[in-house]
Amino acid sequence: MDFDEKEWMTIDQGMSRLPQAMAYLVGYNNITFGARVTAIEVTSSNKIGITALSYNGSVNPLFDRIILAIPLAALGMIADCPRWSVNKEVAIRSMHFEALYKMGMRFKTRFWERVKPKASEGGQSTTDLPIRWIVFPSNGIGEDGPGVLLVYACSLVVVYAPRTSSLAIRCIATMYEDQWDGDKKIDVYDLLIETSDAVWSASTATGDATFLPGQFRARFDVARQREGDIYFAGEHISYHHT
Repeated sequence: MDFDEKEWMTIDQGMSRLPQAMAYLVGYNNITFGARVTAIEVTSSNKIGITALSYNGSVNPLFDRIILAIPLAALGMIADCPRWSVNKEVAIRSMHFEALYKMGMRFKTRFWERVKPKASEGGQSTTDLPIRWIVFPSNGIGEDGPGVLLVYACSLVVVYAPRTSSLAIRCIATMYEDQWDGDKKIDVYDLLIETSDAVWSASTATGDATFLPGQFRARFDVARQREGDIYFAGEHISYHHT
């Protein structure tokens, strides 16, 4: 996906097809989906042992090398793990992860593209309302039929889904109060079809990795350094992280 391109490009039928395609290449017998790692150990023969809980029970594979691409917040929750250098342990424990919340809201029409004079064709808007950010779809602009808005919030104490859904639609209604889509007054309550949300703060990895003041210089390179044959990767230790 590149916003400089004239045509929108994405993976047909969803992003889950990417790991499925990779699994096909390496062989389904060589990959385990949906397993939670509970232990990492270095054996006496310098192999890396992993213990993970899968749908079919515990699995205990051995590897010559491994790449840990899970967030450091999740890595810190693995109790049985090698003891690394003090600086590495501090980097793992101190990286800040903000609560992250997203909700997709599907409407009968793409009314936001026809509001005059401030139509929204892709991009995002920031508001001081509780929902904070609204992301407008950059694909299908100008098409008839339903469309989806994305409500995006971080550092927000997320309440249970029904209340959050009602809060989100109320905020959208406030933003489009007394506005018109052609000759029809916009009623977002009537236009709403369904909502679907994800609360990353409900899991151990929470949400968005953020370096606090002074942490990038002190923690970034240390967090990236390998420990023997254990390597570390991921968006949270990338120069281009969010």
